[in-house]
Amino acid sequence: MKTSQKIIEYIREHRQVTGQELTDFLGITDRGVRKQLFTLLKQGVLTKKGHPPIVYYQINDSLKEMVELSVLPKSIIEVIDQNYLYITPTGEKLVGLVGFKSWCKKQNLPLEKTSYEYVAMLEKFAQYKKRGFIDGLAKLLSCIALITKFFWMICIILIFIALIVLVRQNWVNYCFMPSKVSKLP
Repeated sequence: MKTSQKIIEYIREHRQVTGQELTDFLGITDRGVRKQLFTLLKQGVLTKKGHPPIVYYQINDSLKEMVELSVLPKSIIEVIDQNYLYITPTGEKLVGLVGFKSWCKKQNLPLEKTSYEYVAMLEKFAQYKKRGFIDGLAKLLSCIALITKFFWMICIILIFIALIVLVRQNWVNYCFMPSKVSKLP
């Protein structure tokens, strides 16, 4: 089990803990614990209360129901942290994984599956990016070309129908109309 998972499980069992308690439990250095706590705080999994020398860490109340971040690979977390921005309905700006988790919760989507799909979608559309934006000009031009072809096909069909009507009308006039020659005295 990863150290971050152990920390989350320990805090879940004890509700709130100090850095020293985690150092004693994990058997790693104080610096190692602080590094793990910093990462979990940055990801929004934990919150801290108090001021040094007494600081308590606990699971973020607004995210308790969510799947823990420790199931996601670091590469996925980094991509989401660098690319995701969520503006809540109340106007709050949530950046990175915190925003992504909040959006998943609001949409009732599974965090792990949705994060993989999001990263795959980013990779798929990266080929279309130019200077940070997706260039849709090629797609727009291909749509215009398709519409133009369709328009010309309709025009040709209408002309063909008109020619058929004219030819048929002339044939009917030729066969069933009395000739002007027969009306001569």
